[in-house]
Amino acid sequence: MNNPYNLITTIIPTYNRSSILSKTIRNVLSQNNLSNIIISDNASTDNTSEVVKKFSQLYKNRVYYFKNISNIGIYNNFNSGLKRVKSKYFNIMSDDDFLAPGFINESTQILENNSDINVVVFDTIVINKNYKVVADRHPKYFEGIMNAGQSVEKFVKNEIPRTWTGMMFRSNVLINSGYIDDDIGPYADGYWLYKVFLNNKIFLKNKIGAILVNHDKNFSNSIKTFDLKCIDHHKIFKERLYSKLSPINKLIMDQTLDLMLPNFFNLAKIQIMNLHYEKNFNDINNLISFFYKNNFKHHYLEIKKIDSFIKKFPIIIYLIKILKIVNRSKNLIISFFTTYKFKKLISEIKNTYE
Repeated sequence: MNNPYNLITTIIPTYNRSSILSKTIRNVLSQNNLSNIIISDNASTDNTSEVVKKFSQLYKNRVYYFKNISNIGIYNNFNSGLKRVKSKYFNIMSDDDFLAPGFINESTQILENNSDINVVVFDTIVINKNYKVVADRHPKYFEGIMNAGQSVEKFVKNEIPRTWTGMMFRSNVLINSGYIDDDIGPYADGYWLYKVFLNNKIFLKNKIGAILVNHDKNFSNSIKTFDLKCIDHHKIFKERLYSKLSPINKLIMDQTLDLMLPNFFNLAKIQIMNLHYEKNFNDINNLISFFYKNNFKHHYLEIKKIDSFIKKFPIIIYLIKILKIVNRSKNLIISFFTTYKFKKLISEIKNTYE
């Protein structure tokens, strides 16, 4: 891969989404003429190879295609792409997301001008398949340099993006932070970013750098809220990383890492009401069992009380139904105005691949 385009590499892992992937490739190619793309195919059974081959022929020395013999899992596939990076800078994106115009040029220019910065973080928004905005920008966003303590705190509090699509990395983060731990469950990407932020100085750019597309069947939507193994995975990551840290970073980790875990109790209060509304009694029992098995005695008793209260007063189910309708209407109104706010940007991004 020694070619004129080895300054920036965009890694796009994919699996059986050739129609979506082609849009993403066109979007990345529209950014500039000085970057290449690595497609890491996790043994797709559709026509992904044919789609990518056409791009490889049209854009020689820019689009590289690697297909696994068998499906190696989502994060091993991400690592497969990362291990092929030979460029000075790289970014990672899903096969259904899009970069905002100018993202690659602006982010790499910041890295070129600041040798002590290893990561540039742009803000992001989320749209659905109908191009309606379903998640607005982060409200406390600002622009400037942040050290590890500042960036990690904002990261765990979700005050800056917790997804890598709007980020550009200097390749030496793979040396000081390593690759993605593929054995710590569905939140391994977040844990990898935690390592990167802990070990590197970042630059926060107060501008939208990428749009994430929310599909009903995408990987992030398939993650169960209450994964019985998530606490074990959290402990594994903590023990594995802790021994490698400096005293200062150990202190930062002690103060922030546990905030990566979901607030199970708050989520459970919402979920148990939804499950009663759906009459999904099997998952209600699983939910209560989660707190019992993980020794959350106080929360276990509180959830049991909520469950008993709903059973005693079934009219609550009808109130939940009304609240869901009201909330859905409110979200539609918010989405309408937010979509209008980003109408120009969405149109510009669509023009890169249509």
